[in-house]
Amino acid sequence: MYQQFHLLNSLKAELQNERYLLQQMRDVQKQLPKGYLACKHDHFYRGVRYQGKWRQIPISEQLPENKQLITQLQTNRYLSKAVPILEKNCLCLKKMLSQFQLYNPVEVRASLSAHYQDFDFSPFLLPGDINPEKWLQAHYRKNSKYPQELKHFSKGGLPTRSKAEADIATMLEEFQLAFRYEPLIQVGQYEYAPDFCIVHPIHRLLILWEHFGMIDQPDYACKTIQKLNSYAENGYHLGLNLIMTYETKKHPLHFGHIQDCIKKYFLQPL
Repeated sequence: MYQQFHLLNSLKAELQNERYLLQQMRDVQKQLPKGYLACKHDHFYRGVRYQGKWRQIPISEQLPENKQLITQLQTNRYLSKAVPILEKNCLCLKKMLSQFQLYNPVEVRASLSAHYQDFDFSPFLLPGDINPEKWLQAHYRKNSKYPQELKHFSKGGLPTRSKAEADIATMLEEFQLAFRYEPLIQVGQYEYAPDFCIVHPIHRLLILWEHFGMIDQPDYACKTIQKLNSYAENGYHLGLNLIMTYETKKHPLHFGHIQDCIKKYFLQPL
């Protein structure tokens, strides 16, 4: 559903931009002289309506005020063509925004009788959308290195490599978000195991959450920057489909920060 929300936001922004430009054009039109600009044999004429008939008055380009008049008449003619286009566009955009209905398979299924609630709508998802129920059930490759480091546990019993990761997992469990811990994914030429991969409950977009727990160590920080660059080069962008948290010895990650991240990135449209 992310693409649908993105489309609606783009349409709203475009309507606002075109309305603003249209108002500017109308304000300029009010200040322009009446008539049109004609050119015959390399000489300019101003077409004006006089006593019910159009007449063409020669314009001498030698006079500075006439050069300004020519520009004004050109502007007037240009705006006479441009304004109707923007007026029509604004009407179309306004109508589109008022009539467009988000296609949400979960809501469609929920609107049906009780005996339809186990219906699998996965074949009817828009490209890029994910069914969290099926996604959680699917097999996936996960990081199997150093299993002895999985010494910390979330409230739901998920083993993690650090207390901070256990705290993040606990909060994800409490907010009932569909997530995987350390799934193996291909990012360009690298294979990474991001700490968490989470389905956005509104957009059904996959979002990676990387927690960097030793950011105060120079070598670790350098590798972190390289990893973030690799993510960015392959379509993962902070604030959209990538979340980053970090901590130092003096400033550990706390539940309040985790909760704020979840509310900001998962409980409202991106």
